[in-house]
Amino acid sequence: MRTTLFPKLFLLLLALLCAATPSFGVTGLFGPFDGIVDLAYSGSTVTYTNNIPGMRALGINPNIAGFSVPNRDGTFLTSDGTTCKSTDYLALARISHYLATSPDVVRPFILDLTGVMFGYSPERDCTCDRNGTCSNQWVLRSNWVNRLTDFQRISGNDFNPSTVFAIVLHQEIANVNGAVVDNATIFTIADRIKQVFPGVPVLGGYPTQAVLANYGLQNTPLRFNSNLDYIGTWDYSVSDPRFGAYPAMYNDPNTGLKRRLRANQKLVYVYGNFNLDTSSPNHCPAQSTGVPYNAGRFDFNARAWCAWALKNNTDRSTTLLDYLWGFGGSQAIINWENAHCGGTSLQPTLISVDNAAVLGSGCWQ
Repeated sequence: MRTTLFPKLFLLLLALLCAATPSFGVTGLFGPFDGIVDLAYSGSTVTYTNNIPGMRALGINPNIAGFSVPNRDGTFLTSDGTTCKSTDYLALARISHYLATSPDVVRPFILDLTGVMFGYSPERDCTCDRNGTCSNQWVLRSNWVNRLTDFQRISGNDFNPSTVFAIVLHQEIANVNGAVVDNATIFTIADRIKQVFPGVPVLGGYPTQAVLANYGLQNTPLRFNSNLDYIGTWDYSVSDPRFGAYPAMYNDPNTGLKRRLRANQKLVYVYGNFNLDTSSPNHCPAQSTGVPYNAGRFDFNARAWCAWALKNNTDRSTTLLDYLWGFGGSQAIINWENAHCGGTSLQPTLISVDNAAVLGSGCWQ
């Protein structure tokens, strides 16, 4: 797999807003989409929605705070490793009314349309799934304008500013391998998205490189495209961004992350929690693994990133996304901790971080 992990972030998780006391429409320190966004977590209860198996059977990826269109226009191998099913980029559009109205879906959600505009070269299908040879090379589809128009036509008015927090243009526009497309093309695609879905912000993903050399910023424009409203950013090698190399990277007057933002742009922070290491003597509470990525405890990572956003750049932050890789998200971890550790550290952490964002309380309270 590549050094940068944002695509898998969007492929693995279904997340709900972590609102403990506050309601979803409350405007807090980060704005209207406050707090932490996490897998199947809403308030003091943790429940998967009933729609996850059905969506995955269509090739739709329930993910962090939202839903991704299928990343292929053909066949895919289901999670049982044997069943081959057909799908296309309109699968998500066809269930738009359910997403816009169902009580099982927390709104506003992120709508990831990467697979509408972009595809893999060569195209992914069941054969490469089975052989483990699927391409990771994204390319802009020649018919992306028509595809985007068709997606809106099928979905009608269900995807609008009241149901969608942001539309993802591409999960990882730049990474260690370079940029998927040039900055001028990003402007054109974002402009068309805004015509087709008026009033909905557009988000693009860019990693940083506070610790790992040549991680992402070297392929990021010195000024983010003016048509992007939100910049999704992550640096999984950093457990606590308040200290060490991260503030220097962020504040560098020539090449830092802050310097690249335009006045209207906000950051969507993705902080990394990786596999639950059940073999570790310190796995209560859950311990992340996957060096060279961060090795901090899940609960500490969440609180540290919360403190960075609240203290250092509240005016530039809009939300926190919790990327949980390899263990099924927060519900699974919370349940596992309750079963094996005599209680859970993650659940009160998520409540604390959300309250810090919305109510202004401390990230460690």
